[in-house]
Amino acid sequence: MQKSRCPICNSDVIVDDESIRGDMVNCSNCGSDLEITVLHPLLLTKIEDELAN
Repeated sequence: MQKSRCPICNSDVIVDDESIRGDMVNCSNCGSDLEITVLHPLLLTKIEDELAN
């Protein structure tokens, strides 16, 4: 397992070793939906909600 920091609340987010770029994870502290954008080093970004037209 790897861990990275949540870009929203700065808490540790644990990611399975089998995860790939583009997978979605959830921060258990703040509930943010995050996407794995880089594997090495592990980088997570917030998934933006789509705006309704």
